[in-house]
Amino acid sequence: MTDNSKNEITVGGRRGRKSRSRSLSEEDIKRIQEAESGEKSAQEQAGKASNDEKPELGKDSLVEDYEKSFAEYEAIATAIAEKKTAVSEKGAERDAIMKQTQDEKNKLQHEFEIKKSEEIQKFIQELKDVQNALGTVVTDIEKLAADNDQLKNFIDGLGGIKTGLTDVFAKYASKDVPAPETQTPAEARNYTAQKFEKIEITEDTSAEDVKKALDSLNAKLSAATEEDDTISEKLEKITEMAERAKENAEADIERATKDLERKSPYVLEKIAKDVLQVADNLERAVQALTPQKETLGETFNAVSEKVGKAYDELQDAFNKFGIKKVDTAVGNTPNVEYDNVVAQINTPPGVEAEKGQIVMIDRVGYKLNDRVIRESTVAVAAN
Repeated sequence: MTDNSKNEITVGGRRGRKSRSRSLSEEDIKRIQEAESGEKSAQEQAGKASNDEKPELGKDSLVEDYEKSFAEYEAIATAIAEKKTAVSEKGAERDAIMKQTQDEKNKLQHEFEIKKSEEIQKFIQELKDVQNALGTVVTDIEKLAADNDQLKNFIDGLGGIKTGLTDVFAKYASKDVPAPETQTPAEARNYTAQKFEKIEITEDTSAEDVKKALDSLNAKLSAATEEDDTISEKLEKITEMAERAKENAEADIERATKDLERKSPYVLEKIAKDVLQVADNLERAVQALTPQKETLGETFNAVSEKVGKAYDELQDAFNKFGIKKVDTAVGNTPNVEYDNVVAQINTPPGVEAEKGQIVMIDRVGYKLNDRVIRESTVAVAAN
């Protein structure tokens, strides 16, 4: 019996007790293989036909795209150049506004420095009258001093006062106020559009060459588009900055003017502080001479009166320029604005004060107009 088990196939679904099957002949197998091969070939032919139906991009179409892209690139390149020029102009405008504002502020400062210098020289002129009076006093006392050590020490003290004034004069000698610097604004720059060389397309130019040129142009166009976006943002920002500079210029100058006006009453603060030591020494000289008027004799008393007059002239100069003593007084409660408590002591004999009140003034304070330029140093009662 022949064995055809390899070519058996099952026929039907459920077979009951026995399955029905039949064997494929070699002829059947061949027909099946031919059918499968024919189907595959048909599919390949269909795919090929589909590909053949896709239109190839022709030279005319490429040339048309190239012309459109080139026109678009030229438009963007022109826009970029115009925006760059606008950025430069707005930047120059902002720069000019800021520099003009600074020039105006420099001018205000220059005028302030001139007025300050003039005020200082007026004050020094008043102080020179004090120095002249002291010079005469020193000469007069030297004639009386002889072998009197007490008078020699007093002369040294007055000489120190005179030297102190001389030092002040040298320190604040008149100087020319330099002219304010002026700013030179930057000039705007004019930009031209960046060129891209256009290829010459002839009948001999191949579609492949046109395609390459189009790809290169499109890459350039893409970069130009990004640059256009960037420069547009920059133009928007610099325009806002120029407008803000214009709006702030007036307010900036007004602030500078008010600031100098606030400083104006205190232009003598520095020199006044330097002169206070001279005032202290001169006041101590007056206080030392006053109790001895009856014992020093008429000649020396005349000298003493000159010292007192020099002190009065100094105080007159102080008052004329707004320099005044603060209201520190024995028996008062210390004022936190201008009294500096340095010690607590037992109340000296003859002084009436409650605990915490001022019983001794070591050094009196001063104000320049409404500003304290030196505090008083005081001691208060401890009991």
